[in-house]
Amino acid sequence: MAIEQPKKTSEQPNLHEILKGIEGRKGFLDYHDIETEIRQVWQKFSTERPPFEWLSEIIAFQFMEEYRGNIEGYGDYFGPMMEATSADGTPIRAPDAKLVTAEMIAYWAERAKSSQHPVMAARYAGLVFDLSKIVTGKAASFEIAEIYFNNLLKISEDRLQEHEKDIVHKLERAIHVAISLKNEGWLAKARQETLACQNRINRDDAPGYWAIAHRLLIENKKSQITGEEEKQIINGLENRLSSLELKIVDGQMADPWNYETAAEPLANYYKRKNSKTDLERIVTIWGNAFEKAIETVSGMLASSWLQHIHEIYIRYGFKDKAEWVAKKLHDVGESVIEELKPHSVEVQIPKEEIEKFVAAFTNADIERALARLAIHFIPDKKETLEMVHKLAKENPFSYLVTRQIMDSDGRVVAIVNSPDVDPEGHIIQQITMEMGLRSVFFDDVAAGIDKKFGWNKENLLNFIYKSPCFQDERKGIIEKGISAYIEGDYLVSAHLLIPQIEEAVRTILEMFGGAVLEKNRQSEGFKYKTLDKLLREEAIQHVLGDNLSFYLRVILTDPRGLNLRNDVCHGLIKDNGIHRIHINRIIHVLLCLGLLRPKEKRDGE
Repeated sequence: MAIEQPKKTSEQPNLHEILKGIEGRKGFLDYHDIETEIRQVWQKFSTERPPFEWLSEIIAFQFMEEYRGNIEGYGDYFGPMMEATSADGTPIRAPDAKLVTAEMIAYWAERAKSSQHPVMAARYAGLVFDLSKIVTGKAASFEIAEIYFNNLLKISEDRLQEHEKDIVHKLERAIHVAISLKNEGWLAKARQETLACQNRINRDDAPGYWAIAHRLLIENKKSQITGEEEKQIINGLENRLSSLELKIVDGQMADPWNYETAAEPLANYYKRKNSKTDLERIVTIWGNAFEKAIETVSGMLASSWLQHIHEIYIRYGFKDKAEWVAKKLHDVGESVIEELKPHSVEVQIPKEEIEKFVAAFTNADIERALARLAIHFIPDKKETLEMVHKLAKENPFSYLVTRQIMDSDGRVVAIVNSPDVDPEGHIIQQITMEMGLRSVFFDDVAAGIDKKFGWNKENLLNFIYKSPCFQDERKGIIEKGISAYIEGDYLVSAHLLIPQIEEAVRTILEMFGGAVLEKNRQSEGFKYKTLDKLLREEAIQHVLGDNLSFYLRVILTDPRGLNLRNDVCHGLIKDNGIHRIHINRIIHVLLCLGLLRPKEKRDGE
């Protein structure tokens, strides 16, 4: 709707003539445009607050439909179009629900009865239907509900809104009104108009609307859909799915997501009906579309689509198909790795600053130097979360994108969603990144200790063995692991030391009366708890503290972190799979466990 700019005038404009002019226009009417036109006409005339009728019209078209919030004073459908917070923390909303009075509700009711345009009549009647009980304590009259329902359908029938999504919203609202009033006649009319609308917008270039009738009528258990109507909707989706064809144009495959738009509602329908033959037929067509399209896309995109198909097969119970996809994921991994590009950042730190930093660790004896190193490099979980929130605020887009964690073969081993959904995942990711950045400082401190005291097997073992969590019968293995580390054989060192770290955690739990065994579901016996379960035990978190127990999970057991324990123990580490950054952290974990010392017994204990 084009907005006519009013001319400056000293005579108060006639609101009724303005409304009459708007209602007489043909074509689409937009609520925002109506509100803007009325408000600007008044502002051209006066800077004062508009009188009651003008204010009622402006507020009526400021409300936002399909509002999903839950704010006192607003209804379950109409809400503020704008929300903000003042400097003192007071919420600011437009329109302010406090401005809606019983007098305004009565005014809108009269306008609903007199308005000649369905878009405007539906808005007035809808506000009364949604807000009357809140403002006046009385529900809207049947007459207002009928005006609302009929004009909602009229908007769809005559296509009086520019965007089809807005028409769909009107149909959804009409169905809700009919159901809420238990009016079967209205509900039948709403179903018929929904089917008619589905036929009108069922175009090849509008896949997002192919399943509108399915969503509004079949998925809605209160729609009282008839068998014939249900059959019509399902046949329409079947015909749409069968008409699709994957074509290669200029080396690019057609979008397989169109198949999903038609197939997913059909699969859900047949699953509910327990029609296994039809379900398998639909899911196979759906999966084959992606599998065929994968042949023409990059390895990274292929990996993402294969994961999606794997989830689909699992969701609908086709484990054999899912296993086949899992094999394909393994095969496509190499091409994913080849497509990844390295990025590097150079940072220069003055030599004097490094020397000052190292001196803070080495200005006492070897015992204190190793203890300070152990404590300093334990990340603080709370501080890391604050950093994540700060970075997300500064770079919102990069933190909204789902992150995929890949192993050395290009397989996705973990997913990290947005910080609001997965804060722990982002803490782990941030700690892992910072470990890489801070590895040079760890090396500098180790070099400083080596220069003054000796970063050697004897000093490391003397410190570690003061902890009671390392048993005598294990010390030979630990000594060989430390020797391999000093000699630069990081692969051997990691394979020797990581299992001993796990055993040390078990020893701590047993010392504090915890159970290290759990029932084996596959047999009548028991099995040792995994390291990840041990680190989540209350006793372990009490002894090690939240920061250290979480840090051990990042290093050893969480696929969003380094996951070294699982990679080593499952044989996933390759010849070049353990780098200095990894082994330094393993040594650091040993030193952290070495901080634990037996409490001296007092007399009588």
